[in-house]
Amino acid sequence: MKTTKTITALMLGDVARFVVVAGSVAVADVSFVDDEDSLTPAAFADVDDSVFATTTSEPILLLRGTVLETSTDLSFDTPIGTWEHTRTYQSGLRLQQNGNSREAVSKEYFDAKGYLRWTIDAVGVVNYYGYHPVSGKRTLVVRDVDTTNLPTTITNGSTNVVAWKDKLPFSRSNSLATALNQTTNQEYDEQGRLVKTVGNDGISEFTIYDNNRRIQISAWDAKAKLPTLPIQVIETNDAGNVTSTYSVLPTNVVVEGNRPIGISSNKKQKVSWTRYHYAPLHGGLEYVDKYHTLATDEGKLGDNYYRTTHIRDQLGREVATARFVDNDKWQVRFEEGQAGTKKFTLPTRLV
Repeated sequence: MKTTKTITALMLGDVARFVVVAGSVAVADVSFVDDEDSLTPAAFADVDDSVFATTTSEPILLLRGTVLETSTDLSFDTPIGTWEHTRTYQSGLRLQQNGNSREAVSKEYFDAKGYLRWTIDAVGVVNYYGYHPVSGKRTLVVRDVDTTNLPTTITNGSTNVVAWKDKLPFSRSNSLATALNQTTNQEYDEQGRLVKTVGNDGISEFTIYDNNRRIQISAWDAKAKLPTLPIQVIETNDAGNVTSTYSVLPTNVVVEGNRPIGISSNKKQKVSWTRYHYAPLHGGLEYVDKYHTLATDEGKLGDNYYRTTHIRDQLGREVATARFVDNDKWQVRFEEGQAGTKKFTLPTRLV
């Protein structure tokens, strides 16, 4: 199968491969000559005139600056009746386009189940992708694989990832420096939600799902059993709308064994907090409170947080945004088409 990739415009005197598509396909080397404000094909090489004649009956005029295309070949190496195959991409830029006129080839290998397992780029770097034996979720990525000595994470597998036992479809280029074998592992719960990621540096990140609350724990210190960064929390209502986002000190973590399972309810240790409120009737976002000075309770408007209020008409359309400034002062921005509105009254529940 042949596709095309756009490159920058041809200039006077350039020679390029030109793909003509209109009832049939012809590929020709085209030379161009100047014709006032246009570039006209002056000669065609290696193309049958009768084939070209069937593609168009009108002269082809290319305005100066016209974007032409360079061919990109997409081929499949697939045995008939099977899904397992290698997909190859070929593309290149001419010397006139700061290229080297050589085609860059990248390939992807898919297994019999249709999963992407291996890739190799034009430089010769090979990447590997592993999947969970039951859910099929991608649980392993190894970038810049040493194909002469595969990492055990690929060959041995685990309860979380299927082992690779087949023949290698690609080999890493010998001209490259030492392979990096950068590994990322991921774990999912029974509902298919991501719960743990272990990066190439060995540092873990956890996501904990607690009813309408999602807890993100980053930079986990396994020895101290504490995260080294504040814990991020997102709370939602039953409709899935975010009602609160905040972060708490790492010491708020609750641990079971060597793994975090939640956070304590000590609200005094919040280090940031933003609240979202939705209209009781139409469910649209009504106001947002962003805290600048945290209190032991919800605090007071101005003293602890600033409010941004979204004003809507009877059809639920937003007509203005009011931001609290100080005391009873609000900065108001009207939506387009509402510039003629001179004043309005904030509903009591919004102030």
